[in-house]
Amino acid sequence: MTLAELAIHIPASIELFEKYNFNYYQNGSQKFKDACEEKGLIFSEIDAELNQLQELSKTNTMLTLEDMSVDRLIDFINGQHHSNEAEVLDFIEESIKKLITNPNCDKALISILQKMDEKFTDFKDKLTKHCEKEDKILFPYMRKLYELRRDKIFTNTSQKNSFVKKPIQLLEAEHVQASSVLKEIKEITQNFSSQANAPKEYQKLMEHLKEFEVEFHVHLHIENNILFPKVIALEEQFSNLKSNQA
Repeated sequence: MTLAELAIHIPASIELFEKYNFNYYQNGSQKFKDACEEKGLIFSEIDAELNQLQELSKTNTMLTLEDMSVDRLIDFINGQHHSNEAEVLDFIEESIKKLITNPNCDKALISILQKMDEKFTDFKDKLTKHCEKEDKILFPYMRKLYELRRDKIFTNTSQKNSFVKKPIQLLEAEHVQASSVLKEIKEITQNFSSQANAPKEYQKLMEHLKEFEVEFHVHLHIENNILFPKVIALEEQFSNLKSNQA
């Protein structure tokens, strides 16, 4: 199975993918076995670990998401990710700036925080603009497309070209850019780690960044591997139905 298929049908696999840094959220078409080999991992051992996680897990969130209609899926993304991420981004940015002036931070830590501050401002700007494009432009179009298809309303047009594929490709490219900046922040902080003598505020900041990274990856996974393919397929179905009505 591919990484995307596993992440959708076996939600517990996401924990495993995060542990071994499998890029399920952007490279979902990669085979699970190939991802293991790429990381120098023994497939049989990782597969056994996945089976154990699956047995322990009782959640079926991604199965539910896959079964959602386009409009309900958009509602979920807005409610679970876009609105929450805005608050978390503000909190992390504010925490970084406060720590830079914290007298309990030594020079080495302040240097890390200053680098983080620059990168995180860039990350927040990219992600905020990205979400605005989705909320104001693409998501409304997706909703309209779903409503037209649901109600079997066909416009008088012979246009067969896809309107949604190019914007989706742009959004996917922006996903890559934002992920790249977050990865740089992770490298600066040595995988969001903190020394024992670091202030508690810094340790909490690292914890928040770890949690945010996972949520961000899940956000991308839902869009890249569930929503976008659904909408592309929906538009193709709609175009075929319009052609048949002509």
